[in-house]
Amino acid sequence: MGLSASVARLGAAEWQQVTEKLQLLGIAELAERPVRTLSGGERQKVFLALSLLQNADVLLLDEPATYTDAPYAAQLHELLRAECARGKTLLLVMHDVGAALELADRVAVLENGSLSFYGTPHEALAKEIPEKHFGLTRYAAKRGEKTAYFFR
Repeated sequence: MGLSASVARLGAAEWQQVTEKLQLLGIAELAERPVRTLSGGERQKVFLALSLLQNADVLLLDEPATYTDAPYAAQLHELLRAECARGKTLLLVMHDVGAALELADRVAVLENGSLSFYGTPHEALAKEIPEKHFGLTRYAAKRGEKTAYFFR
C-alpha cells in the first residue's frame, strides 16, 4: 500500500524496499498477517512502514508511539532521528511532553485551538512551558554531560 501511489505494479526492487522497511521496524514476521489481526502497537509499526515507503520529503505522524512498548518507542525515536538526518522533515503530534522535547528541533503548543508557544525545546524549558501549560512537574536526571527531563 505504501508504494501504490507511485507504482502501479510491484517489481523485485519495490518488494525489496518493502522487506527492508519491515526488517527495519522489526515486523517482518507480520508480513502475511491481515492488519485486522494485529495489536495496536503492531498496527502502528505497519503504518509507519507504509509511511516510510512513500519516500515523501515530509512525514506527518500523529502519536507514532501510541500502543507501543518502551523499547520500541526508543527505537522509533532513533529511526525518526535517522530520517531527519537523511533530510526528511517530520511533523509529529505528541502528547508525551518529555519525548517531544527530546526529539524536536522546534516545539509548538496549541491551547484552545490557538498557537500559544513556538520555539526550541531549550526555550520551552526555560519558559517553563511544561509546567505552565500542562501543570506538569519537572524532574531532571544527569549522566555525565547529558541531562534528561521527565515530567509528571
